[in-house]
Amino acid sequence: LSTPDEEAFDRVTRTVKRMFSIPIALVSLIDSQRQWFKSCIGLPIRETAREISFCGHAIAHNQLLVVENAAADPRFSDNPLATGEPHVIFYAGRPLYNAEGYAVGTLCMIDHHPRTFTVEDRRSLDDLGYWVENIFATRELSQTQQALLAELDEARRSSMLDPMLNIWNRAAAMMMLERESLRAFR
Repeated sequence: LSTPDEEAFDRVTRTVKRMFSIPIALVSLIDSQRQWFKSCIGLPIRETAREISFCGHAIAHNQLLVVENAAADPRFSDNPLATGEPHVIFYAGRPLYNAEGYAVGTLCMIDHHPRTFTVEDRRSLDDLGYWVENIFATRELSQTQQALLAELDEARRSSMLDPMLNIWNRAAAMMMLERESLRAFR
């Protein structure tokens, strides 16, 4: 939450906007009090309260949520996001899951007019949601790999130091001497 925009997520929301000819596309992340937009195309705000969010409903039901006409839907007709700015009349949101299987946000689209959402539209949004989840997984894997590489570097460095004197040991000195000799000959 509250991290800068990332091109990987913006690519997905731009694709949603183009595919569905929709004015607003979002990747939202949700905590206990708010929903925050990791990627936000077509909306001037970056967060809303969770209690009024449509995305909170999608996560609570653990399935794709489609509201074709919020004004006619008793669950949302008096919602401040529908009655005022940004005038959410149509909403489709697919829950996004982290590596542990917890719903952490949604990939969603919003229109200011009622729309129908076909079975094929649902499949497309689901596929795009998998794309976002793969970005989550790749990022997590990348962070894990960086941590492992740092640990390996530290272990390698430690193996080259004399533990009592904290200076290069004989093997390390020989390796550096050989490397520098080869460099000098080049």
